[in-house]
Order: sequence, then C-alpha cells, then structure tokens
Amino acid sequence: MKNVKSGHKTPIVCLDAGHFGKQNQSPVVPEFYESEFNWKLHNLLAQKLKAYGIQVVRTRTGINSDLSLTERGTRAKNCDLFISIHANAAENPNANYVLGVHMVDDDCGEIDTQSKAVAKLLADCVAGVMGASAQVWTKESSSDRDGNGHKDDYYGVLRGAHSVGTAGVILEHGFYTNQAQAQCLLLDSTLEKLTEVEAKVIAEWFGIEQIEPVVIGNPYKLDLVSIRRGSRGKQVEALQALLIWKGFSCGEAGVDGSLGPDTETALKMYQVAEGLSPDGIAGPKTMSALLGYR
Repeated sequence: MKNVKSGHKTPIVCLDAGHFGKQNQSPVVPEFYESEFNWKLHNLLAQKLKAYGIQVVRTRTGINSDLSLTERGTRAKNCDLFISIHANAAENPNANYVLGVHMVDDDCGEIDTQSKAVAKLLADCVAGVMGASAQVWTKESSSDRDGNGHKDDYYGVLRGAHSVGTAGVILEHGFYTNQAQAQCLLLDSTLEKLTEVEAKVIAEWFGIEQIEPVVIGNPYKLDLVSIRRGSRGKQVEALQALLIWKGFSCGEAGVDGSLGPDTETALKMYQVAEGLSPDGIAGPKTMSALLGYR
C-alpha cells in the first residue's frame, strides 16, 4: 500500500455525510433513508479514525444542515483527505456493487493520483464487507467550468475539494434499491464492520499501523460547575480529550486546557449531534453524555 505523508503533524480527514434531513427513502425497505445512514456511518467512522490518532473535520454541524455540493467539498481546506459518504440507487433492483468515485485526472497535481488510489482501496474493503464487487470510476464535466483549461470534476463535492487542493473520494456503500443490501445497511453490526475496515485502510494510507490509545490524563472528579468559552484548566483538558475522542476536532492546539473558539465550535457540534442545546457550554448534561452516563 502506498504510504502517503500528511501535510500535518497529525493527519486530518474531512468527512461529509451525503444529503441532509430525511432524504432518499428506499423503495423496498421503507425504514431506510440514505441521509440517516450517511449520518450514522460518518459519526461512527469519525470515532474509529480518532482511535488511530487521526483528526476529523465534518462538513455539517448536524443532520439537518444543508450546504451546497461545492461548499461541502471546500470544507476540506487544509485537510489531507476528503471522503463523502453515500449509498447508491439504481433502476435495476439487483444492482450489487460498491463504488468509489475519484477526481478527474487533470494533471494538476498529486491529489488526483491520491484520490484514485484511495477510491480503489476504500471500494475494495467495503465490497468485502458487503459481499459485492467493487468499481472505481470518475466523470468529466461537460465543460471547463472555471476556465483553467481542464474539464474538472463533474461531481460538486469533489470539485469543491479539488479547488482547495485536497484529495477527495465519494464512497457509495451499496444500493438501497436492492432489498438485501438496504436491509444489511440498516444493521448496526454492518456499520461497525464497515467503519472498522474503512478506518484501518485510511490509517494505513497515512502510514499508521496500530491504534493509538487516547490518554485523557489522571483520574479526575467531574465538576458540575459549567465550563464555557474562556475557561481554563484540567476540566477543559478533559473536555477537549473527550471531544477529540468522539471525532470532534478542537483545532490545531488540541488538548491545551483553554476553551477557545475552536473548542467551543467542537462542543456545539457535539451537542447538536447528541440532541442537546448547542449553547457551547459544558454543563452536567453535556459532560454526562460525553462520559457515557446517560
């Protein structure tokens, strides 16, 4: 496997949950919605990547956050890899393959080569879990959209990632129009297997071979006094470590014991994901959720 070095001390991966709200209902398994599958899988994948010591950036603050395709891709600015999570649909109810879509090779840089290679690695590992074949392909635009002399990526999210210089992949995990696959993708056990192999492949791509334990520090007593922007100390360090472990990046400073704007943003994103009031204040309810007490 190609060993790609990150442009950062710690690799940063941008995860995009394709579609927002409650969209793309399966015509054969009514309880399956692609948007809900994408959201659940990208949350779980974020946790698995963090276990390898990889930082995670997300394109959405919540499942109901609606952004344009290109804007989602540009959220990968200053990241090392962009992955857009999806499930596929087809008129043929028996369609049965996993698809990795990569950037159009326009000879503009290494990110095109990286995108194609990662698309194949991810498609292959997901196909192994789904018992399906794997396909890897791309598609050119019908025109030179930005006047750079190339028919750049047709797919909006990849075009956005390309514009900020980040290798990107769209990963279709199977077909929700295929009854057997839709039922399989509904299972938590399937999501667990998928994210386990995907995280492993991504970690190996960055040259990380083993899971790195997350060290929060010495045992501490939970202080029920709320901490907020401007707070400092061990409680903030614990909060930051927990947020990072859950897949919410606190910025380049990481665990520094200071609740600044990056940590506040991470905290609000976590609160939205957990159905808590996104006030950016770590009170008893938020800390209890982070610690698994509820």
